[in-house]
Amino acid sequence: SSMEELIVEMIMSAKVPVDHPTARSCVDCLLALADKTSSGVWLDRVFKLHAAKTWIMDEAIVARVRKALDRIPRVPGSGLKEYEQTLRTLSREGKDVPSGLMAEIGQIYDAYGS
Repeated sequence: SSMEELIVEMIMSAKVPVDHPTARSCVDCLLALADKTSSGVWLDRVFKLHAAKTWIMDEAIVARVRKALDRIPRVPGSGLKEYEQTLRTLSREGKDVPSGLMAEIGQIYDAYGS
C-alpha cells in the first residue's frame, strides 16, 4: 500500500486529537492529494478519518474541502455519510458540534455524496 495509506492507517490507530501536529499533517497531505489529483477518493479518506476519530472539522479544513470540490464531481465511498452520522451522534451525546458544520456537511453530502 502507498505511503499515504500507511500514514492514514497509523493515524487511525493512534490516539491523537484533531489539532495534533501529526493529525494536521495527515489531513493536510490528504487534502493536497485531493487537490492535485482531482480525485474524490482522498476526500473520502479525510471524512473517514474525521469520523473514525470523532474529530470536529475546523472551518479551514471545510474551506479546503470546498475548494477541492470545485474540481471534483463526487465523493465516492461512505466517509461523507459516516462523518455526517458521527456529528449527529456527537451532538446527541451533548458534545459541542457547531451547527454551521452540521449544515455544511449536510450540503456537501447532498451535492457530492454517493
